[in-house]
Amino acid sequence: MEHGASEIADNEKIENLKNLGIITDENIQQFYMWKQAELDEESLNSIKLKDDEFFLVNYDTEEVIYSEGYTDEDGNTYYQLSQTLDL
Repeated sequence: MEHGASEIADNEKIENLKNLGIITDENIQQFYMWKQAELDEESLNSIKLKDDEFFLVNYDTEEVIYSEGYTDEDGNTYYQLSQTLDL
């Protein structure tokens, strides 16, 4: 299944990311969904995801989006890896 298209399309967390303006209907097809199985296949098994968590990975732009986001000590939540590089 290319880019996990149906899995991406039918996901409540994807809708949340769209509502936040992090992804759009236009660019969603540029991302691959990585769940625990994909992390394990890439020897990234030290990262543990719950069944409903995932990363969206764009191989062209190298952008990584985490479905749960990262909340800093000030209460700001960041979903894109590129947003956290300067924290």
